[in-house]
Amino acid sequence: MEMRSPQRTFRVLKFGCFCLTWFVFQCFNGVPAQSQETSGGNLTILVTLRDGNVVRMTTDDVTLDWKTVSSDGEVSKSSVQLSNLRELKLTTSPASEEVARVRALVSALADDNYRLRHQAETELMEAGKPFEKVIERARMHEEPEVRYRVERVLQFLGKQKEDNQTRFSIDFDEIQLKDGTRLEGDVGDISLKATWNELPFAIDRTYAKRLGTASEPAPAPQPRSQNVATQLLSDEFQFYEKNERDSGKATVGAVKPGHIQVNFDSGERGERMIADRKFAVDNIFRHKGIAMTCETHDGMVVISGYGFKKSQSRNRSVGNVFIDPNKKKKTSYQGVMRIDFCLPSNPLIPATVNMAAFFTEIVVPKETIVQAYNAAGHVIGLTQTTKDKMSFIGLSSNEPIAYIRISANTFLDVKKLNRDFAVDDFTLTEPKVAPELNFNDAPQAPIVITTRDAQRLLANDIAFDAANQTLNVTTAHPTLSDAEIPLKDIDWIAPPQKRDPARPEEGVYVMLQDGSVVHCQFNQKLVASSQPALEIDPAQVIGVWDSQTECRYPLEIDFEKGNVIMVQPLYRLAFPQVEFDWSNGRVEYDLETGQHLIQAVLADGVDFLSEQAQPKHLGLEADQTDPGFLDLDQSSFTIWTQQPTTRAEGTGLLRTRDGQEFVLGGSNGFRLLKADKDQLVIGCNGQEMTFDLKQIHALNLPR
Repeated sequence: MEMRSPQRTFRVLKFGCFCLTWFVFQCFNGVPAQSQETSGGNLTILVTLRDGNVVRMTTDDVTLDWKTVSSDGEVSKSSVQLSNLRELKLTTSPASEEVARVRALVSALADDNYRLRHQAETELMEAGKPFEKVIERARMHEEPEVRYRVERVLQFLGKQKEDNQTRFSIDFDEIQLKDGTRLEGDVGDISLKATWNELPFAIDRTYAKRLGTASEPAPAPQPRSQNVATQLLSDEFQFYEKNERDSGKATVGAVKPGHIQVNFDSGERGERMIADRKFAVDNIFRHKGIAMTCETHDGMVVISGYGFKKSQSRNRSVGNVFIDPNKKKKTSYQGVMRIDFCLPSNPLIPATVNMAAFFTEIVVPKETIVQAYNAAGHVIGLTQTTKDKMSFIGLSSNEPIAYIRISANTFLDVKKLNRDFAVDDFTLTEPKVAPELNFNDAPQAPIVITTRDAQRLLANDIAFDAANQTLNVTTAHPTLSDAEIPLKDIDWIAPPQKRDPARPEEGVYVMLQDGSVVHCQFNQKLVASSQPALEIDPAQVIGVWDSQTECRYPLEIDFEKGNVIMVQPLYRLAFPQVEFDWSNGRVEYDLETGQHLIQAVLADGVDFLSEQAQPKHLGLEADQTDPGFLDLDQSSFTIWTQQPTTRAEGTGLLRTRDGQEFVLGGSNGFRLLKADKDQLVIGCNGQEMTFDLKQIHALNLPR
């Protein structure tokens, strides 16, 4: 986190206002704000704005004035053609301006006014860390007091090397050229005249965060109909190179290609992390694609003092702390650590991954569990630690993982759980944009609209125009004009949503063969809760679970043990066959034919062994008689007759906040009938279901 003095903040704001005023003046006089040569051709660029909008704009190809700034304050100038850029990252404060400011502060150490000399020394201590070499040059100054103050500043800066609060006071603009060249420096007071939605827009660093040249995008691929397959991970050398130590024992080395590693040793600009229970690092590692939160009230994620013997760095890790309301002191891990994924290039945009794994330090075997969730909030995989002292643990899935939760194993009857644990060397696959996610609890949070040419628009309001087949968008950005977008160009619409949506108190959810998830009641037949006249064909049901229970996906290997799988957090029962009584909402089973799948530790990691099912695995006490059936709307099991499926290519999806998912254009006949400003209507078998916009989690329009 950047630390700024009030004086410096005022100067930056004043400078920004001056730049903006000067730019407007120049525009009205027909002169560009930066000395740029116009080639006359139109260039399409993808612009990421600071509030999370991503828009395609058209501008002229121009020559940018580029300054490369070294750490000792030397500035070299060059020119870069905009069309040669692959990406330009803009900071809020130009680097060369900061170099000049540091030099001015060093000169002020010799001012006749004592107050100004003292103020300059203070500001150098606050903001001089990135440019120590600039300050070191003044060690040979002719004034003794200047040399004295410079030494005091350098001594102060030297002690900050292992302080989490020390942040680079400036950042650099970054350029990546199409030939692969990367440069750090300052593109100056950039200001480009562009058009969006056929209206003018001025691109400058006030609003723009990134610019990228954009070719015509390919249509965003839709998921193909397939079974969801989830794997548990326990072998770290799947993702890391082996690194032999002097003792002959292998430890992890560099992460293998295709994966991202977070070792928690340093932040985005290289600042060193130290164990500090007063400093939350929830957002420090977003540049790597992860955002960490502690779900415990008054809890936070901090740098832990653990040094893992097997990890690559062996220096830092992360863990939870919270204020114990009874003991009134900070206690190490006692709660849930949640890790959401985001785009490393733009942390404001939620993302998904296909694999997440890490090292964890434990004392009691099988103490820590990891749950992976998809974008709909269903548990698509669960695993637990298996080794004493330390484990590598994780999950991979072809169903995208939106977030994971790490917690003490509350499902096991262990009297003394050691709750002090840490996470290190977090490894993940490259995060991909999750356009259906818009987590925001703010009352006036914007609606997120994703288009098929990769734009991402934040809207205060939307209205469907059925006659013209367009969506009228009132943009949330202060300078972007309102837009009218053809429905055929829209991919996803995602209103703001809470992370933990409320579930209905009664009934069950069923997953159908096309991937739809419908909330149902038992009324002699299986009927949809949103439209009681709509009957659900039991032959289409492949999964069912109680409305108050999280949906838990089976593992791919579970179906090697039987045709019907009952899934609890850590128990999975396999049966060759069960009988469903849909009129009474029951499933009948034969306990003697069931197999109980349990985790066991083998030499090569986690495997599954079979043993005969017992009443206790169904939640029955030792003195209770097995009734031979389960009430579907009271059972803690998710029951599967087939692997969960994803929807077919080209279909749409309406996901509601109460956990339902209607595949539009799939084999079950759900289709979008109409949409207006306030509600959507979908139909099936002659029945209609109406949903207000506030009930919608996300809408993906069919192709």
